[in-house]
Amino acid sequence: MDLSRTSRNLTLALLFSLTGASSHGLQLGETAAQITARHGAPAAEDSARHTARYAWAGWSADLEFQDGVVGQLSYRTNHPITPAEIDSLLQANGGVDRWRATPAAGSPGRQWTRDDGAAATTAAAQPASMLFRRTAPAAPPTSAAPAPLPSAPPGAPVAKPQLWTKAEWRADTAHIPPPVPVPAQPPVAASPAPAGGKWGLLGSVVPGCALLAFQAWQRTKRPATRPAATAPHSPLLPFAPKATPRPAPPAAASATDFSALREDQIALLLGEIFRREGYTVELSAALNTDDGSDLTLRRDGESIPVRSQDWKTARVTARELREFYGLMAGTAAPRGIVVTTGAFTREAQEFAADKSIELLDRHALEQRSAAVRRPAENLFDVASWIEDFTTHAHIFDPECPSCGQAMAIRRQRTAGTDLWVCSSSPRCAGKRAARPALLILPVVA
Repeated sequence: MDLSRTSRNLTLALLFSLTGASSHGLQLGETAAQITARHGAPAAEDSARHTARYAWAGWSADLEFQDGVVGQLSYRTNHPITPAEIDSLLQANGGVDRWRATPAAGSPGRQWTRDDGAAATTAAAQPASMLFRRTAPAAPPTSAAPAPLPSAPPGAPVAKPQLWTKAEWRADTAHIPPPVPVPAQPPVAASPAPAGGKWGLLGSVVPGCALLAFQAWQRTKRPATRPAATAPHSPLLPFAPKATPRPAPPAAASATDFSALREDQIALLLGEIFRREGYTVELSAALNTDDGSDLTLRRDGESIPVRSQDWKTARVTARELREFYGLMAGTAAPRGIVVTTGAFTREAQEFAADKSIELLDRHALEQRSAAVRRPAENLFDVASWIEDFTTHAHIFDPECPSCGQAMAIRRQRTAGTDLWVCSSSPRCAGKRAARPALLILPVVA
């Protein structure tokens, strides 16, 4: 038995060394200093959100620090993860022998639980990502359990209550004085009749009736209010309230440049420009995707990530380009595109010069939009081409940022806005913001 386990561990160690690029030995519970000492600085880091990203050939790992240590570890690759690679990832996080496969209810993926409560999940049978989470230990009880009452030793005599005789009871209660009788209250006198003689009651009723008649006459003079329209039930929102009005989004029909568009509309406009240039456009129906890209372009076997940010006043620095370069390395992208409605700093241009990163500023965007614009067409009117764009583009539903499960669109009853929520809700509270321009829903006036 021990020889078989030792042989298996040696085999996994060999697989771990052969697929070392898939794990790099990242572990739950490690501090940032320990990881930096063994693997160097991360490709991207966000100190405010306590996250970091490591990337290498075909792989990327997103780390989330909780209480100073790695609490969540997400691996991503550009190919389906093989069973040998899954074993190597489990081996890197404490050893395969400590992990036990558990059934994933209602999910096509797989799930493992470690002996200390940590969990590992995949969202599909042939996954391209694997998530490790460190479960915090249960808090100790704040109050101790009540101490048990002492029991009598076996064989001890049981005391019997003393019974009094009738004479003893009378003698014991003889000192109690008799009750004092309470005098009866006199009857309450009737209220005197109101002054004013025979007109007293009539003088109070007549003015009251006149006031009520005047108020009723005033209500008949007011104009009739038109009842508010009721929003029809939308098939996309099965739980949307029928009478909750939805605020109308800012109109894009009068827009003539990028400054009049929202950030999500700018991303869609970029997708339409690239689609007319011959690319196949892929994008998520939610905002703020995990990989940090807004669009993915495909043509001639290439997969090109595109990041678009609405920098109207600021300049894009080299720091943002370093984060995007880490994304490219994690997805093994041959080149990438960064778009801004503002400008790039000199350091950013120097960084992108030898990194296969194409920079598109406001001037370049205006040139490319003019090249694909049809005669007399207002390309900034998103509503004029959004239906054609959604027909030809590949728009996919997002995955839950917490558990990786599928998500569903829901209407927030209080805010009246649309939100992607985890299909396992309320068990999982994962949420993502929706792209308003992709939801063709009725607007209540």
